[in-house]
Amino acid sequence: MILWCAGLALATCYMFRLSVPYVSFEKNVDFLATKQNVYHIDYWRVAFYAHVFTSILVLPAGFTQFNKAFFPQGWHRRLGMIYILTVLL
Repeated sequence: MILWCAGLALATCYMFRLSVPYVSFEKNVDFLATKQNVYHIDYWRVAFYAHVFTSILVLPAGFTQFNKAFFPQGWHRRLGMIYILTVLL
C-alpha cells in the first residue's frame, strides 16, 4: 500500500511538473512549439489546455477506481460512462 501511494504521489507530481510551463498560455512553450499549424484553432487550444490542466486531477481519480475500499462495485463503470460522454461532447 505504501508503494502504491508513493507511486501515485510521484506520478501526480510529475504531471504537475509537466503542466507548469503551460500556465503562461504562450504558444511557443515546449510541445506547443511543434503545433504552430493548429494553435490558432480555438477549439483545439481549449481542448489542449483542458487536457493538460485536468490531468493532475484525473490521475489520482483513476487510481482510486481500482480500489474497492474507495468505490463500491459499479462506480468504475458509471464514472467511465460519464468520462466517455464528456469526451464525445
